[in-house]
Amino acid sequence: MYEINAEIALLLQQLEVDPETGEILASSEDIIRQLDTLGMERSCILEYLAKVVIETRAEANALKIEEERLAERRRRFERK
Repeated sequence: MYEINAEIALLLQQLEVDPETGEILASSEDIIRQLDTLGMERSCILEYLAKVVIETRAEANALKIEEERLAERRRRFERK
């Protein structure tokens, strides 16, 4: 959907996330320090991060719709 900066995407992939809560385990200071090493303006970084959030929410919504579709399909098979 959106073009995500490759450096920021790599940084995000390297973050440890609690699988149960989705909480990022790194301290905010560590994240800010890593973002600062990218040498980008903060407005650009924030724009890319906003795109990541939008993309993630869109993907979660698409998965929810597919889940509902499959649940309905399963119910139809169970009624046979």
